[in-house]
Amino acid sequence: MKPKPYTKEQSLNKAVVREIVSNYENKKLVKKTTLQNTTTVSQKYRKILENPKKKPKTDKVLYSGSDGKKYSERQIGDRLRKAYEQTRFRRVCECCGVSPADEHDHTISKKRCKQLHKTELIWDSGNWSDSCRKCHKIYESYKSGLFQTHKNVIERMLFIKKHDLEGFRLRLNYITDQNILDQICG
Repeated sequence: MKPKPYTKEQSLNKAVVREIVSNYENKKLVKKTTLQNTTTVSQKYRKILENPKKKPKTDKVLYSGSDGKKYSERQIGDRLRKAYEQTRFRRVCECCGVSPADEHDHTISKKRCKQLHKTELIWDSGNWSDSCRKCHKIYESYKSGLFQTHKNVIERMLFIKKHDLEGFRLRLNYITDQNILDQICG
């Protein structure tokens, strides 16, 4: 079969698409109004024009461990998932002992572990406890001092003391219970 001849509008659109592609390849700026005036421009070229500088996702950022090894975000996520799978999720919150445990609560946050160059603490089972959402929020907002009512506050503070002295000093300022202070500092 013989292909149908292009209409005037279709041939104009083909010319616009060729111009768009050549401008994109030459890395010239193209006005979006040209794209909006055409109706038969393919989706592929539309995406190129809408996001000309969009870069593909890469996993280039590396975080250091205390042993000098470098870990990407993907490696950290994979190791954390494996660690979660290996440990049994407790049914009751370790902090209050009453509510059902909803989530893993990191004692030293993932962000802080990366800052300290101790990335391996992220997937260390000693760095998290299973807690309910309420207890997790209380622990995260340590300036209120309410986290000292948690059942596992002493072991968590000793873990912080061992790995993050600056974070330990920050939390220590908000503990008012003398028994807890004696056990932590004594």
